[in-house]
Amino acid sequence: MRVYFEITVGNIVRYNAHVKPPCSDDILLVFDDNQDWPEGNSLLHVECYKGWTAAKLKNFILSNNVEEVVVNSFRLTDVVIIKLCNLAGIKVTYVQHGQYTSYVKRNLSFYLRISRAYHFLKIYFSCFGFEVSSISYLLALLGVGNRRLFSSKHIHIENAFVWSHFWLDWHNKNYWFRASNTFVTGDPNLSLLDYVYGPRSSAVLFVSQSLVEDGRLSFRKYKRKLLCLRQLLIKAGYVDFYFRQHPRQSMKILALFEQLGFRSDRSIAALEVALCVGSYSSVLPSISRLNIPIALVQLDDQVIPEYFSVLGSFIDLNEVNSVVSTSQPDIEKVNFYWGG
Repeated sequence: MRVYFEITVGNIVRYNAHVKPPCSDDILLVFDDNQDWPEGNSLLHVECYKGWTAAKLKNFILSNNVEEVVVNSFRLTDVVIIKLCNLAGIKVTYVQHGQYTSYVKRNLSFYLRISRAYHFLKIYFSCFGFEVSSISYLLALLGVGNRRLFSSKHIHIENAFVWSHFWLDWHNKNYWFRASNTFVTGDPNLSLLDYVYGPRSSAVLFVSQSLVEDGRLSFRKYKRKLLCLRQLLIKAGYVDFYFRQHPRQSMKILALFEQLGFRSDRSIAALEVALCVGSYSSVLPSISRLNIPIALVQLDDQVIPEYFSVLGSFIDLNEVNSVVSTSQPDIEKVNFYWGG
């Protein structure tokens, strides 16, 4: 039996489907207990670990005859689960779940949620103790320290699946992956898109990210920047606005989109799009392969990775006369970074 660990059920099904698709005997271990079930997967068994202690997590892994655990990232809880599996002799597989940055910049309020921070830290240090390398890894998640000090002698991954050779090199540089057990899969988002490029269309698709939910941007700033973006797009001749919802989008943000006149892309079977706008979402490269022009916009303080420039042009929200460009993406370079 396998255990798949992620934030939501949707992420598990989405990113693992082309590598190790979950079956009815597997367990999906998730943090968010408010699940939006993907169609056709409602029979899968789900356990919610919200509020669990390290002891309960350990007991769950050891008492369910688990042969393999599949993780999608290296957050604190992922690392704890990997460590527990290593101690129990259970195989761990890693599957890349999106486009990563070396360090995620978050606002102060995110770290001031004391109860959540205390819970995660208690679990983390109960497994790793207070040795220098474990503290270094923790600091690296906050933008200080070196992840590579937290090497394979602390945790071990049996197999890893990444999107392209670029991401294989990235993981080797930022973590401790060995090329001998890392496999390139291509972009899993390609099969999920149902858009049509309409050069005479007036529709814009905004690809949303969980910027507010993850503490990267305040709600007030997010609303102000969306308003500014919408005004620039209207000035450029676009009148229909859609958004692609992030799996962890809050109801407050969904209400904001509705208030600003953005309709969900779920409301239409095949959406004709003239332009796609986003920051650094891993969905953007997939959309670019449909020959839909991409415009990048800086919304939070996170610097958009340089390689995203191959997707299209940038919109400057600080310039009232900013021109919304519709240049085509460089597909050859897109395939290099994200896989065909």
